[in-house]
Amino acid sequence: MTWGSLVWKNLLRRRARTGLTALGVGLGVGLIIALLAITAGVHRTAEDLIHVGRADFGLFQGDVNDFTRSNLPQGLAASVARDPAVAQVAIVAYPDERLGERACAVAVLKPNQALDLAAVTEFLKGQKVATQYIPERLVLREAMPATPSGKIQKFRLREMLREGAL
Repeated sequence: MTWGSLVWKNLLRRRARTGLTALGVGLGVGLIIALLAITAGVHRTAEDLIHVGRADFGLFQGDVNDFTRSNLPQGLAASVARDPAVAQVAIVAYPDERLGERACAVAVLKPNQALDLAAVTEFLKGQKVATQYIPERLVLREAMPATPSGKIQKFRLREMLREGAL
């Protein structure tokens, strides 16, 4: 008698115990997989996506109306700000008839610097930013609207884009 046949014979001898053991192992493996998926989702949401309550980071494209599925990662402005020509930057959404909204980079340049959308696109591709996150429009300004403490007022930039002032 081989080892495999001996194991199989004993498994069939106590069917209830074997069934409960298999069920327990299956539930345990399923629970581990579910916890790993939840942990990965929370980590991704916390680092890459929108924080609910920060509506100025939202970008709703197509049928996506959920903050956690927004196509505008929070770190995108930091990626654009790494460009040597950029002094200040904000990423905001502007209206689009087909998709609902698209991403726009609003930037203030350092003195004696020049920048265009193609340069921003190439710079972001060099930073390994995914193509779907790259802004589709660039607006250059002399100064950003800001609060007295210096925080950029993205809601004002969005309003200006909607009204066509930028």
